[in-house]
Amino acid sequence: MFGYPKYKNKNCWRLLINYLTEKFVAGKPVNIKTSKNVYKTYSSMESFYFFLYKLIKYFNKNKQTITIINYTSNKNYSITEIIDLLKKKIINNKKLNIKIKPINKKLKKTKKIKFQSLYQKRIKPVNDSFFDKEINYLINYCQKFKL
Repeated sequence: MFGYPKYKNKNCWRLLINYLTEKFVAGKPVNIKTSKNVYKTYSSMESFYFFLYKLIKYFNKNKQTITIINYTSNKNYSITEIIDLLKKKIINNKKLNIKIKPINKKLKKTKKIKFQSLYQKRIKPVNDSFFDKEINYLINYCQKFKL
């Protein structure tokens, strides 16, 4: 998950998208600490909050209880795709010169995540319609507070 902080929270800058946005806005180089360029699902906090709201509303109405809830987003990106997405949004707006220095010089590309779970037929990923909006809020937050 990612999202701009509503309160000053230093721990949120450890999240990948938050970290990259903070560094890109400041024009600082980024160190990617990974050996492979794997795909992951990313979700905005706004989408997760909306999911929880709908879930609570559903259980209040239906008076059912369950023990396991699986939340996943439909935004499935590799690290380089996230970097490209953020660079495009930030550089097009600010003309920043950003250099990315991966710790592992060769980032290998992997295939997109394919869920092989038995539950996947019943549980569909949430359509994260807040994804772009949340990234824009995060960029504006970093620019405003010059982190």
